[in-house]
Amino acid sequence: SSIQDKDIKFWGMDGNTTLFTALTLDMSNGGAAIFAGSVSAGNDLTATGDLTARDITAGSHTRNAQTTLSILTDAQQSSILKFREDNDNYGFTFGYYGSPNNFVIKRNDNSSTGVDVMTIPRNSNNVTFTGEVIAASLDISGNADIDGTLNADGLDIDGNADISGNLAVDGIANLDNTDID
Repeated sequence: SSIQDKDIKFWGMDGNTTLFTALTLDMSNGGAAIFAGSVSAGNDLTATGDLTARDITAGSHTRNAQTTLSILTDAQQSSILKFREDNDNYGFTFGYYGSPNNFVIKRNDNSSTGVDVMTIPRNSNNVTFTGEVIAASLDISGNADIDGTLNADGLDIDGNADISGNLAVDGIANLDNTDID
């Protein structure tokens, strides 16, 4: 269209329906495409800006096929995948933040910035949790370094215990076959 900010509309009929707008190119918004129905891509679908979608289905009906959803960025930019309610205040944000190169899961609870729940640095095998980790069981195959207080309802030590400070027992201590120096 040679008219400033005039939308381009594609009209059509689906079966016995009345004439409707199947596609609008919003020229006042840089030619943004607004589809009346689903968008299907035979191969790749590429978005160079923000992509907002109500329902994304990616996959194959072929057994053992691999489906990949990639969000690519360079090392200094951030990639963010949001799972939010309609009001945009509640949900989770999965993000790769280019500086300081951390993968972060945030919990959004009526806050615009969210609260970090888990952080994984790009160049480390360490995971940092903010808050408590609740699990039915915990099996640590290596060393455990606890900077705070260990509160255990039951404690079973199958090997040696090295205590460099005082041991306080509130109750009965059964020390059968134990040498005390």
